[in-house]
Amino acid sequence: MFRFAFTIFVSAFLLFQVQPLIAKLILPWFGGSSVVWTTCMMFFQILLVAGYAYAHLAHRLLSPKAQWLLQSAVILVACFFLPIRADETWKPTSFDDPSWEILKLLGFSIGLPFFVLTTTSPLLQAWVAKTLPTRSPYRLYALSNVGSLLALLSYPFLIEPNLSLPVQSLIWTAAFIAFAIATFWSGYRYQVAENSRNHNIIGQEVKSHDHDRSASGEVAVQEHKSSRIELTPLLLWTLLPMAASIMLIACTNMMTHEVASVPFLWIVPLSLYLLTFVICFDHPRWYVRPIVWLLLWFAVILGVFLMESGVESDLGLQIFGYSAISFLTAFACHGELARIKPAVDRLTLFYLMMGVGGALGGIFVAIVAPRIFDDFMEFYLGLFMTVILIYLAYLHQITNFAKSDSSVSASSVRNTKATVNNRPNYWSLLRFIGYTLGCTVITAMIIAGANHYRLGLSGKEDDEHIVFKARNAYGVLTVKDVDGGLERLAYRVLINGRIDHGHQFIGSHLEHAPVSYYGNNSGIGRAMRYLREQDIGAGLNIGVIGLGVGITSAYATTGDQVYFYEINPLVKFVAENKFTYLSDLYTKIGENRKFRLGDARIQLERDLATSNIKFDVLVVDAFTSDAIPAHLLTQECFELYRKCLVENGVLLVHISNRYLDLEPVVMNISRELQWQASIIDATEPTSCSWVVLSDDTLLHLDDVIFEARTEYEERLPNLIWTDNYTSIFPIVDWSRFEFMDLFQSPIWKRPRKDED
Repeated sequence: MFRFAFTIFVSAFLLFQVQPLIAKLILPWFGGSSVVWTTCMMFFQILLVAGYAYAHLAHRLLSPKAQWLLQSAVILVACFFLPIRADETWKPTSFDDPSWEILKLLGFSIGLPFFVLTTTSPLLQAWVAKTLPTRSPYRLYALSNVGSLLALLSYPFLIEPNLSLPVQSLIWTAAFIAFAIATFWSGYRYQVAENSRNHNIIGQEVKSHDHDRSASGEVAVQEHKSSRIELTPLLLWTLLPMAASIMLIACTNMMTHEVASVPFLWIVPLSLYLLTFVICFDHPRWYVRPIVWLLLWFAVILGVFLMESGVESDLGLQIFGYSAISFLTAFACHGELARIKPAVDRLTLFYLMMGVGGALGGIFVAIVAPRIFDDFMEFYLGLFMTVILIYLAYLHQITNFAKSDSSVSASSVRNTKATVNNRPNYWSLLRFIGYTLGCTVITAMIIAGANHYRLGLSGKEDDEHIVFKARNAYGVLTVKDVDGGLERLAYRVLINGRIDHGHQFIGSHLEHAPVSYYGNNSGIGRAMRYLREQDIGAGLNIGVIGLGVGITSAYATTGDQVYFYEINPLVKFVAENKFTYLSDLYTKIGENRKFRLGDARIQLERDLATSNIKFDVLVVDAFTSDAIPAHLLTQECFELYRKCLVENGVLLVHISNRYLDLEPVVMNISRELQWQASIIDATEPTSCSWVVLSDDTLLHLDDVIFEARTEYEERLPNLIWTDNYTSIFPIVDWSRFEFMDLFQSPIWKRPRKDED
């Protein structure tokens, strides 16, 4: 038993250790957006289905020796794809829909090794069921999820902070070779044991072959009956994991879209998701339906509240809330799933249907939802599916388990009979009525919340009017016209996710002026004022990373050349068609206005290599909602920025963020690269923070910069983000965790800046 348990544990550990590793390797190539993790999750779930299908067919169709030889051969071939690496030739060339580019990259880089790992748990559990019939193989499934959970939790706390990505890849490769040896050993022992057992069985069958022909015919009839699988269990084996998968990825999307697309925020909900498998498949006693359902209903209420309040919710409440929702929905789905798990002869089919359900959930969120919804409605759909499906699973159990449905394991039958038949009838009736009423009320609340969320974000309030709304792989963009009333001017605003990403006043003297985070008193406003004072009439080369509504173009004038680097093609469409900053710019500079669609870092590298473009000023403002593209704030990327600037050129980095203290990240890199830096905090017209970096000493001493600069209070002196290390733990603004004051750190805490 130990060899099987060890092999399953190691395979599960490697399976979930490689997910954040490969995702982080390719994250910089796709703008650091949450679409990378969503697509990775979908890819892993699809390969999980392929692995489960392979295990199911191999176990059903092949002899023990053939299974062992085939598995050994596949593992040997997979070893030729190691070590893990993301080849530079796979850097994307198109960014309209990055999902397909990510899928191709993953398939050629990690596809076969990952596939092999997915086959291990169901196949070896099937081997255990045959060689050790007195042991429950489902407990090995719980063990595999323990291994997966440890892999995920160790990554952000132990692996990521202490090991570079190349070292991580080499260690993972060595562990994979150890796994291959353990699998070979387990398979060899399995086929030897099966051959020995079959010889004994054949000898016994020869002696008793003619003993009772009618009895054997009756057994054959019974076996035929037990082989029949009803449709309802198959659907529940598929749909329950699908609902849990939708909620897992939807909750992860909400966190990574609003905070940062970093491994920690991927791993928290996924770890909790795996924990539910450990609990539910270890023993039925851990899933107490009344308690879980009651907690689930509270989670639904919390989910509706979080979606309604949006970014106004406390940071800690958002992370805790979405993690709790993901955990409780998965716990309810997997708890009901464990109650209807089949006998061991259906084990591989059961895992296959579970894998299909999980993959369907991933495909729906990653591929389908962005094309049919104009906002994050899959979150509400997942809640709705969860409540309905766990209720249907409950109905299926109380109506079919009493008949000892052959598609369900004996232990599940005994457990459900005890909970349904061994209680007084009136108690069962009251419980049934309570579940029915609870599900009805909660379902109505989900529908009402979804409808209100859709109408609220569509600008149905009296002083707002929706102009445009669309969604793609990078998120949701909403354009609204807002009536300022008597005291404020009317304006048009771009909402990216749920954050204001720039606005333009309508029909006033400020219509063409730089506003919002880009006003004259901001860091960019003061730096551009200084550069204009030094201008000798040749014009400026201006690079802008992050287009927004195009407000930065208000600082350009005749003779300038402006390059916009934007990864989201939908942003370009909105800026050109719903705002006038870019058309004003075209009037001033004509064809000197240029666009580079794609990840800014990749495009800068290509421009530098092909045309050696040099900028007088480079503006970095590429946030999506409040999430940060961490790969644009690493030391290697700042070295690239410096190469793209003329001598004494100016780099402007917008670091305003609700949750993360980005000052030490930028200031420590500037110190490491011996780059002079000034922090400019402004409150008018909008509260914002910029860092101005330049080797031009006169710029930092000029009154326009010097009088506005904020003295930097040095903190976290050893924190330097690199392409191999971008942990957000040290820079979290703990003062935002208003409901968790106990965890505030006097070292990391800083005075809170005024918000817009």
